[in-house]
Amino acid sequence: MADDIFDASVYRPTGGFMGAPNRYDLEACRLAVLGMPFDCGVHPTRVGSRQGPAAIRDQSGLVRPYQPPHADFNPLEVLGVVDCGDAVCLPGRPEPSFEVMEEAVWRIASRGPATLTMGGDGTVTLPQLRAWKRVHADLCVLHIDAHTDTYPVTGQERVSTATTFTLAAEEGLIDTANTLHVGARGPTFMGGVFEFTRGLGYELIPDADMRRDGFAAVV
Repeated sequence: MADDIFDASVYRPTGGFMGAPNRYDLEACRLAVLGMPFDCGVHPTRVGSRQGPAAIRDQSGLVRPYQPPHADFNPLEVLGVVDCGDAVCLPGRPEPSFEVMEEAVWRIASRGPATLTMGGDGTVTLPQLRAWKRVHADLCVLHIDAHTDTYPVTGQERVSTATTFTLAAEEGLIDTANTLHVGARGPTFMGGVFEFTRGLGYELIPDADMRRDGFAAVV
């Protein structure tokens, strides 16, 4: 048959993260890559995060898998990494996009593998937490970010990059007492953000403390 000429000695699929195979077979997979090409599209200048998964995959071809002396092995092989492509998102429309992203993560997580996801703006964390909550009842998060993404909900727009962890706390998706926000700093567009974050039960380690004590001491 003509298709027999397309064998692995000459051809390989394109587009997979770090060359990982593009497939949905999770039998031997411990880590599945999933793109989430979504952004709210409401910021006056910072739109385009929806292009993140494509850009990351493109540049991942420059990454070499071996990292001696502590990680002198190929993690793609050890973890059986597969690239499941992108969740089907509608940029600027959170509700239908979040439903699909949650379902996409849950279908993977419920079968055992962990997920390595690529956004997308900061809102894509929320549907992931909803999915993982369906798998792990005692979910907690280590959030390393310059911002807490835990601002008060104001106005009509509940979902934004500033309210991801506010909504996660409201929905009871995570154990806030055992969730850490590490590396937060200013400037911010409103006052009292750190106090509001701690008021929801989160532990917060600001960037200044991390720099003073060192990352190893923090985690």
